[in-house]
Amino acid sequence: MIKIFHGENVELSRKSFIEVIAKSKVDGVNEVVRLNGAEIVQSDLIQALESQSLFGGDRIVVIEGLFSRRISKEKDSLLTYIVSQLASGNSQFVLLMWEGKKILATGLKKFTGKQEVEIKEFKISGLLYKFLDQIIPGNGRPASLTFNSLIIEEPAELVFYFLVKRVTELILENSSSGSGEGYDDWRRQKLIEQASKWSGKGLTSFHRRLTEIDEAIKTGSTPSGLPSHLDIALLNL
Repeated sequence: MIKIFHGENVELSRKSFIEVIAKSKVDGVNEVVRLNGAEIVQSDLIQALESQSLFGGDRIVVIEGLFSRRISKEKDSLLTYIVSQLASGNSQFVLLMWEGKKILATGLKKFTGKQEVEIKEFKISGLLYKFLDQIIPGNGRPASLTFNSLIIEEPAELVFYFLVKRVTELILENSSSGSGEGYDDWRRQKLIEQASKWSGKGLTSFHRRLTEIDEAIKTGSTPSGLPSHLDIALLNL
């Protein structure tokens, strides 16, 4: 059995991933073998999936970051080996795979439709994209209204993460460095249009404000919570 956890809602996918590991221990799993997908070689994977548990009981194998590993023969060999184990009838192992982002359909192609594979994608609210697209000068009130509706559905910390990410992308676009690599053409065009409504100074100033908010929250130097600080920053766009 293989379970793959991925999606743009990293917080929720991580939470679900950890819960499944915890539940497996409650259900009698004696050993959890953890592998770093960015560094493992095939011999590590073979040993993990095919050898017996050191504790004489059930165990699960956990791999993080394999799909996001740089394209290489080693990566392709690892994924091919995993699929081959299912094809050979070796479905006794339990493999949990987690990625801290959405895996494209092409990356999941080898696993899609396989009976012993469960793919769980954790999406974020469409309202989040609306909010991010509203981050332009002079648009503070609409952005604030959307933000306050959004944090009913999503944690403020998740919204903050994507806001910082979007502002960073806009800074790169504004400076002609480019940030849309790997994006669909339509999304890249939206970034370009949004960045054109900002001055370079305005973007860096807003990014600095977000950095100050992050520092204040982490150090506990403010009695106000993250939602309040973000709301004020948005109203001052």
